[in-house]
Amino acid sequence: MRLFKCSLVVFMLSSYAHAFDANKCLIGDYQVDVVHKGQPFGLLPVILKVDKKGCILTFYHQRLKYLKENWVVDVCREPVHIKKGIGAVEVIKKEMDCDKGNSSSFCQEQNKIFQRIQDDGLIFAEGEKEDLKTSHGKTYCAYLLVKKYLDESLVFNRGQDYTGALSGAKNTTKETPVKEEEKAIDVEVVTPRPEVVGGQDETNGAPVPEPPVVEEKKEENGKGFF
Repeated sequence: MRLFKCSLVVFMLSSYAHAFDANKCLIGDYQVDVVHKGQPFGLLPVILKVDKKGCILTFYHQRLKYLKENWVVDVCREPVHIKKGIGAVEVIKKEMDCDKGNSSSFCQEQNKIFQRIQDDGLIFAEGEKEDLKTSHGKTYCAYLLVKKYLDESLVFNRGQDYTGALSGAKNTTKETPVKEEEKAIDVEVVTPRPEVVGGQDETNGAPVPEPPVVEEKKEENGKGFF
């Protein structure tokens, strides 16, 4: 049992020591190419290239040889925007969040970038995502930076401490629609009649008139009264 506890502590310390360093991720310079065989029939390669120079990340994606895409994202520059294309660059600014059914051109390009990194980068890159020396770690670093910048509008500043800033995820909890049968049902509330105590109405303290007393008339000598 003691040996098990010692092994668990060593494992936790080792995991902490190799945790993702957000500051190194931000200031690091690197290039990474992730290549895998795509459709149809796995004959043509699918290529994702990430070129990172500090805050500036360039993503190049190619599939089917002639379908090429290129984006440049500067995570330290305001306003939040995407530069698309090679040569004649198109600048696409963020107008509003993309988690409310927004189908703007910015949201479309943002979703493309996330999808390309996930499907053709993170799935096929080699190594551990927590290690910035591996292809997986470099791709994951780039993904977290653009995710925070584009999706959560976090504009980074050079020289600032961002320890822990890349961990966690944006809260995407949505309200669950209430079914018709689960809606509140109106219930008729019956108010009890106030009790009369000592000739007083408890609702407003006003005196309550007593009912008239009718004396019973008795027959006298077998004759009744008119």
